[in-house]
Amino acid sequence: MAPSQTPPPTSIDWGHASYLLIVCCLGGLSAVAKVLGSSEPLSWRVLLSYGIAGGMAAVAVVLLLVETYGFSYFLCGAGILAGYKAFDILALLGTAISRFAANFLKKGPK
Repeated sequence: MAPSQTPPPTSIDWGHASYLLIVCCLGGLSAVAKVLGSSEPLSWRVLLSYGIAGGMAAVAVVLLLVETYGFSYFLCGAGILAGYKAFDILALLGTAISRFAANFLKKGPK
C-alpha cells in the first residue's frame, strides 16, 4: 500500500476487530477450561486472571503472526493453544525474573 493510501489510525476495519475479539474470547475460554480441568481451588479471581491472561496471549500470538499468515483459521487455532498455556508460561517467566532480580540484588553489579 502506498503511503498516500494508508488509512488514518482512527479508522477501524470491523472485520479484523471482530476477528481479534473472537480470538481473545476463545483464548480466554481455553485458559479457563484448562484451570477447570485441574484440581486447584477455584475462585472468581483465579478464573478471571486465567481468562485475561489467555485472551491477551492469544491476541499477542495473532498480532505477531498476522503479517505472515493473514487473518486465518490457522491463527485462530494458534491463539487458542497460546491461551491454553498462557498462565503457566507467564507464571514461569515471573518466577524466573524475580529469582534473577533477587540474585542480582544479593550479588550486586560487577
